[in-house]
Amino acid sequence: MKKLETFKRLIVLLMAGVSLLGQIGIYAYYWYIHFFPSVKVLLPFWMKGHWLIVAVYAVLLFCFSHMYGGMRLGYKKVAEVTFSQVFSTIIVGGITYAQLSLMVMQLYSVVDFSSMLVLQVVWIVCWTAVADYIYKHVFPARRLLLIHGDRPIQIILDKFASRKDKFTVKKCMHIGEGMDAIRAEALGEYDAVVIWDIDDNDRNQIMKFCYGQSIRMYIMPKIPDVIMK
Repeated sequence: MKKLETFKRLIVLLMAGVSLLGQIGIYAYYWYIHFFPSVKVLLPFWMKGHWLIVAVYAVLLFCFSHMYGGMRLGYKKVAEVTFSQVFSTIIVGGITYAQLSLMVMQLYSVVDFSSMLVLQVVWIVCWTAVADYIYKHVFPARRLLLIHGDRPIQIILDKFASRKDKFTVKKCMHIGEGMDAIRAEALGEYDAVVIWDIDDNDRNQIMKFCYGQSIRMYIMPKIPDVIMK
């Protein structure tokens, strides 16, 4: 399980890296083709200067994307990741615009900057959708077996239904069906067992069984909210 989580984080990091590289590549193109011709009239630049400008942009973009959750592909909803990345790109674009205006000693034309931001937003939207599609196929939603007591379970089902990309409740079993039936069912094709509203004795028996069989378990409502985000 730990190896799977490590692999999952590696894939998420790789997909986030591709997103950032795409945005940095767009900025590098605009810097060299559109922005730099206005700067070189006033400031002498060498190749290392170009690298430094792009590196500063890359660091700023990484920091703001990480700060606002734009690198949480697969963990957050697509809309949330897209918004975070777009928001980070706009902030870094504003900083970069101020930097460029200082270089040319006047307010730089917003036309080129606007076209760059539009192109970056298009890249973010397209790549985030593609990355989410890849993530869902490499790491499909976890299939859950819900074991519950007498309390209504709709509230729990609704909670899991809010993140269909991460969880799918395949079957619900009442604790009254018997421990033997529950143990046999838990050995089926499920990724985790969810326990909801059962007494301590039954819960401990299920926990010991799942632990012995290396079955992932969630105990509701103690399940961390971060899982649902």
